[in-house]
Amino acid sequence: MAKSTAAKTTKKESVKSAAPKTAKPKAAPKAKAAVAAPAPVKPVSPPAPVKPVAAPTAKAPAKAASKFISAQERYHMIDEAAYYRAEKSGFQVDPHENWIAAEKEIDELMAKHNIKVG
Repeated sequence: MAKSTAAKTTKKESVKSAAPKTAKPKAAPKAKAAVAAPAPVKPVSPPAPVKPVAAPTAKAPAKAASKFISAQERYHMIDEAAYYRAEKSGFQVDPHENWIAAEKEIDELMAKHNIKVG
């Protein structure tokens, strides 16, 4: 048994020594790069104007659904608007005139926002 073990170790040693060791050549020291002048900056042109896109003509825009408020809510809105009109004038104007003007103003706002009394 001693012979086989000795034979194995000598083979390994001979294989190891058979491969020539190659030393890596040392890299030449790199020369420092010369600092180059910065490239000239090109002027940037403004972006092209955006053309408006035509809306499709096949469909008409849908109207918003109507909202409803009660007659009592409308009355309170007119009452509050009439009070602020009277306060603005120092309570020197006829209250009936303030009410009529406030009623007209509230009705216009409700029509603009598609609000109906119901």
